[in-house]
Amino acid sequence: MILNPEQKRQLESHIAVAESKTSGEIVVRVVRSSGGYAWIPWFYAAAGLVVASAAIGVCSFYDWGFSALQLLEWQIVGACAGLLFSFWSTSR
Repeated sequence: MILNPEQKRQLESHIAVAESKTSGEIVVRVVRSSGGYAWIPWFYAAAGLVVASAAIGVCSFYDWGFSALQLLEWQIVGACAGLLFSFWSTSR
């Protein structure tokens, strides 16, 4: 059992108070864990790739010549930086 009887009673009383202030009904489901967020690190990696690509694009306006290989290298660096940042920011 996830909640002991005292915790269950407290939860029910808090829900009753909240429901008395609204016209809606609050339905609570207590589960051991929520769904996974496995896509978050890949989102940060994609964001890092986009930021790196945008930075290279801005630099190309100033005649800083970049080859296709250098663009790919910076995109990989950006994706890795975004991936590392995702693990740092979610560990708090």
